[in-house]
Amino acid sequence: MTLKFKVILLVTLPLLAFAVMAGGVIIKSLHVLGDEEVSATRERMLEDKRKELRNYMAIATGAIRNIYENSIDGDFDSRAKAIEILSNIKYGNGSYFFGQDSNIILYFVVIAQLLSEKIFVMRKILTESM
Repeated sequence: MTLKFKVILLVTLPLLAFAVMAGGVIIKSLHVLGDEEVSATRERMLEDKRKELRNYMAIATGAIRNIYENSIDGDFDSRAKAIEILSNIKYGNGSYFFGQDSNIILYFVVIAQLLSEKIFVMRKILTESM
């Protein structure tokens, strides 16, 4: 080996080692940043859906608040009015809205179909616990 070749190796090997290490650090950092961004995006999306659900619940409870406050236990006429009102609430595209009592008896389900198809309704009312 000549002196020129040894000097070239002495210069290029550390540069090559540094480039490999820097590349590894960059790749690791990009993976960590990507994972953090996915997690943050997931949390933002979940929070948006929670806000949307709270808004729909406020609409539903506001629609029947007077009926609920002015009725007594076993008032089936008020229950029927509330079911009718809640059954007509449209909830997005391809989503569903349901109500059940404290005994987990399903009272109604509203399923919104895509492209403004009819809304299917099964029966009854939301309780205060929802």
